[in-house]
Amino acid sequence: MPCLNEAETLGRCIVKAQAALDAAGLCGEIVVADNGSSDGSQDIAGGLRPPDAARGADRASAVRIVARRRSRRGPLRGVGSGAA
Repeated sequence: MPCLNEAETLGRCIVKAQAALDAAGLCGEIVVADNGSSDGSQDIAGGLRPPDAARGADRASAVRIVARRRSRRGPLRGVGSGAA
């Protein structure tokens, strides 16, 4: 999920993605590819991370943040998909 200063909508997007994974019965990871946000977007994404995710435990709907500073959108997509 590409992100640049998305504090107003990021939490909603992550919750919807988590709900879609859960509804489908899938164990997955939501990768937030942050492009140098300065509005607290990374904190919001980190706050929605399940407690076990930081330890690498398998858990449905885990959230991982991949930070990159001011990259063009195309390369940022590659960073996110490469991290997945």
